[in-house]
Amino acid sequence: MYTTCASLLLILLFAMPANGNPVPCTGCNCCAAHLITVTTTGAGAHAMASDVIIEDGQCSVRTFTCRGKEANIEVNDDGVVSGPSEAKFTVTCNAAGTAWEAQGLVVRAVECASL
Repeated sequence: MYTTCASLLLILLFAMPANGNPVPCTGCNCCAAHLITVTTTGAGAHAMASDVIIEDGQCSVRTFTCRGKEANIEVNDDGVVSGPSEAKFTVTCNAAGTAWEAQGLVVRAVECASL
């Protein structure tokens, strides 16, 4: 028990700055998941196979994966990323931390669909 408590105390000491307040998220590591709406309303639409956000010290990257026969990910009700059985779409948090972007386009909605 003592070892566990001591380990937890060390983790807390290193995770918090000296004043005890958590370090605020800033810049391109701060994009919230809710900035992109994942819909399932179109024909053949279903949940994403995966939706992963990686925050590794550089700008956050989010990857959507859609699986199924003739899988596709519709982006902003406009463009489509497709594959025969799997489609992947990756976005990056912008410098201000206010939007997810792909190739300079702000992404606000995605949808996975397949046959």
